[in-house]
Amino acid sequence: SIVFIITSSLFNQGISLGLICVALKLINNNEVTFSLLFSGFHMLFQYVAASIIYFFILLVGAIPGAGMLLFSIYQGSAVNFSSIISMLGILLIIIPTIYLSVRLQFYNYFLIDQECGVVESIQKSAAITMGHVLELFIFGAYLSLIVLISLIPFSIGIAIGTPLVILLAVPVGLSFVFTIIALGYVYFILNKKSIP
Repeated sequence: SIVFIITSSLFNQGISLGLICVALKLINNNEVTFSLLFSGFHMLFQYVAASIIYFFILLVGAIPGAGMLLFSIYQGSAVNFSSIISMLGILLIIIPTIYLSVRLQFYNYFLIDQECGVVESIQKSAAITMGHVLELFIFGAYLSLIVLISLIPFSIGIAIGTPLVILLAVPVGLSFVFTIIALGYVYFILNKKSIP
């Protein structure tokens, strides 16, 4: 049912926020306890609100490209001209979306680390990533590659059988935790640089 889906999704997001708290504690050499996994639930409402704003910003960034793409679909001129406009439209969807997602990716870390407000967390993420977009994009590409490699055994497990899938889900979960810790470390370094 829809209630179960929403509830389980919110629970998973709360645990993810707790993992961010664990990652930040590990990076700062603080004591880590099991209860920290549940320490992010008090910021769940702010996280959902910030995520809605985050995705709205990404959507607004993609509007010019979507408009160009729709224009190329519905206009009736030469095929070559239409395909060029289509390609430009696709690029104007992809490039701003990637740029904005890289700039704003640390809003959830600010929510947990500094318990900032919804808009303030997004603004602080934009501030600490200024001038580091290319490095962060390359770092994100490496992290994505690691996660994709961890999915290979999982995909093989699906082909072989369900019991193997359960066993092979562990590397996927570990790659998720690794990603949160790696991004937490980058957040820590960028945040440290931005403090005068």
